[in-house]
Amino acid sequence: MFFEFNHTPIPKQRPRFSKKNGAIYDPQSKELKECKSEAKQQMASQRAEMALESPISFQMTVSKAIPNSWPKKRKETLLNKPCTSRPDLDNYLKWYADVLNEIAYDDDKCISESYVKKIWGNTGKVEIVITPHHEQ
Repeated sequence: MFFEFNHTPIPKQRPRFSKKNGAIYDPQSKELKECKSEAKQQMASQRAEMALESPISFQMTVSKAIPNSWPKKRKETLLNKPCTSRPDLDNYLKWYADVLNEIAYDDDKCISESYVKKIWGNTGKVEIVITPHHEQ
């Protein structure tokens, strides 16, 4: 299965606490619904089936947009090179693994292997490839 999200990559945030009543809430619930909807559309167009309780391999490439304010020469040298700026790589993995819960796989506990990289790109984009994990 292949998923492509053509937007600024979204990192997972921590839950927030309300000062009024101490309730815990997710500050990203709206974004999560939008991303899940987009993922469902991509699943339907691929006519792929959800992986149920089977180990899967999760490969993700996060492309962060190079800031427009940077000089052209610097942009050219950084394009498709590793990105070490914030947010952390694991926060992207957590977010997109949660987005694909109950869409591409039953639960993100099925992910037995992952490869994630963060690079500089012309635009923000996330590409994910999910395959059955085969023992070596």
